Amino acid sequence: MRLNCIEFIARIYLELGAWVPDGSSSRRVAEFGRRHLMLYSELCSQKPELYKLYPKHHLFAHCMELTGANPSNPKLLWNYSDEDEIGKAVLVAGNNHCNQRYLPVCLTARYRRGVKRPHVGDRDGVEG
Repeated sequence: MRLNCIEFIARIYLELGAWVPDGSSSRRVAEFGRRHLMLYSELCSQKPELYKLYPKHHLFAHCMELTGANPSNPKLLWNYSDEDEIGKAVLVAGNNHCNQRYLPVCLTARYRRGVKRPHVGDRDGVEG
């Protein structure tokens, strides 16, 4: 059952990578998500000491409902890049060049070095 639970998550990711905007991918992703949640819920009832339902599962259920009703790829709205930035912040915090007391200053300086500033006269301040 655990393997089936994981396989449905894997199917979701595969479908997101080969998205078809005619609504068929939306329906498949919603169905895979529903099946994953049903299996996970069953695991929770069989082994409550190992598996627990968390608020993220409730949110996942809503995401799957919305995905089933919307033909656009939810991958376009992900915020994984924010999570990557948190990892980078941890690396900067562990670096000897930045005292913990001045961590916000170091992170802001690093961010400013990495962001290209728009030139005067650019459309809406956007480069490109």
